[in-house]
Amino acid sequence: FTPEIIQNVLNEVLWPCTHVLDKDALGKVFIQVLERLAFTFAEVMPKDKLPPFEEGGRLLAIDFKGRVSGNLELAMSDDLGRLIAANILGIELEDNAAATQSDDSLKELINVTCGQMLTAIAGEQPVFDMSTPSITALTPALWTSLKDDADSLAFSAEEHVILLRLKLEERRG
Repeated sequence: FTPEIIQNVLNEVLWPCTHVLDKDALGKVFIQVLERLAFTFAEVMPKDKLPPFEEGGRLLAIDFKGRVSGNLELAMSDDLGRLIAANILGIELEDNAAATQSDDSLKELINVTCGQMLTAIAGEQPVFDMSTPSITALTPALWTSLKDDADSLAFSAEEHVILLRLKLEERRG
């Protein structure tokens, strides 16, 4: 037996993961994080009302392992990314730092969102290992994949669109 196996067995017995985060709850958690961290207001929107893909977007991703494992992805335009960064940093959108520090601000957004979602799913006791968030260019194929996925949610925020997808891995055992 390794220490990891023993820890996993103890976690399963002591803190069973009984919470399931439905899409409505997931949307509420994300909207709350966006409002509190980035002072940006959003609402869930139907995916059939999404505009076509526009160049200049970002895909943020973070993986997590623990009682529940999986990943969280957020897709948004560069313009919205700069706006969120300006709001998090407390600076004007026109300030150069809104552009130069937007990656770090967006990584913080997905990090906090993931932490809040994991707490909503598993409670406060279980410990999770979260990866360093990553940011890549949003391509038409990635946009379509997110948009068409039954597990994704769409949001309208400051006249921009955000796509969010939480993927949970099947438990093996």
